[in-house]
Amino acid sequence: MIKKNILITKNENKNKEKIYLIQWHLIDYKAAIILQNLLETKIIQQPYLRLTIKNKIIDFPIFSFLYKDDEYYFISNYVDNDYLHPELKGIDYILLPNNDIDDDSWSDLYRTIKNITTVSGIYSGNEKTVKFVYQLREQMQFYKI
Repeated sequence: MIKKNILITKNENKNKEKIYLIQWHLIDYKAAIILQNLLETKIIQQPYLRLTIKNKIIDFPIFSFLYKDDEYYFISNYVDNDYLHPELKGIDYILLPNNDIDDDSWSDLYRTIKNITTVSGIYSGNEKTVKFVYQLREQMQFYKI
């Protein structure tokens, strides 16, 4: 059985910037299928976020889905031995809402992910990740995701 590292307090779960960092050592499409089945929603693969890292072009998978009338992005942080955010080593996915959501919906999504047996950790975004996610959102808008 996988030991879970769930490091989110009630106050962290209600912070203004809603970001979950997920350790889930599954290939992106398998993780998306599991989420789709558990959340009973359709998960859609968006155009890849194409970035150049160390002179190599890397496509980071992005999925979107609706849950309780809110849209979310499920973004792969790790592809072909490269990280979207190098300071987030060990984090496989970044989950963030596309719009403002209420705390109850966010907490409900957390409880659902927390109960997935193959998820080994869920962390709340902090100041470092807030700045990074802001830049990430700009890139996603640039690519019209």
